[in-house]
Amino acid sequence: MTDAKGSDAKPVNKYRANRIGASLNHGIGPVNIGLSFYQDFGVENGPQSTLTYLEIGWGWPLKAKS
Repeated sequence: MTDAKGSDAKPVNKYRANRIGASLNHGIGPVNIGLSFYQDFGVENGPQSTLTYLEIGWGWPLKAKS
């Protein structure tokens, strides 16, 4: 975000947020499952939030060439 411009504009602090969280991942055969959780704190000029992600991936491992 930038400061407001113009003769009647009031300066504001820039957007700022800190985030802390954890992430867990586990592979079962070709399936990888991940769960992430993040909590915002110390937010200025923006929304404070809690984020949770569930990720599911599918794939096969590459075989090494001999």
